[in-house]
Amino acid sequence: MAIEGTIDLSFSRRDGFDLENWTATAHDGLVYIPARCANWDNGIIYPGVTTTIIDPRKLSVLGTAEDDRCASGGRVVFDAEGYAYVIGDGRNEIAPDTCRLRIAPGKTSFDQEPSPGGRFRRSRARPVGGAKRSTRAPRARSCPPPNPTLVGRRPPRSERSAPTRA
Repeated sequence: MAIEGTIDLSFSRRDGFDLENWTATAHDGLVYIPARCANWDNGIIYPGVTTTIIDPRKLSVLGTAEDDRCASGGRVVFDAEGYAYVIGDGRNEIAPDTCRLRIAPGKTSFDQEPSPGGRFRRSRARPVGGAKRSTRAPRARSCPPPNPTLVGRRPPRSERSAPTRA
């Protein structure tokens, strides 16, 4: 089935910021569209999370969930009970706080009570869900410099210098 049409999302714009819409998610016949308002020239993200919920069959906006507890929510994900979750984190270091917001099934606004996990300060990336490693780039470590002799290309024993003893 294909549904074609246009829905104006310009109501999500904020003065002095560019509107970015991405990672729309379809669930139970509705579409959830996160919005981020950012001013990249000045390095500012609008301090709020906005997720628009639309009915694609009627080509209408059912509601807009907005919250100012954190900045710039991303893709909406759902649990087995149908609760929608949004992580507001700004997607970079210029957003001060990170939080998890929740929309109850059949609702179009974020719960006012903190969702499980609630609000937390930005911290180092940690693996989740039983992952063995993080996708964060490793930190530089203070190790001795690497051996300049490549593995497999070691000079023959006769050409190596004798070890010195102190």
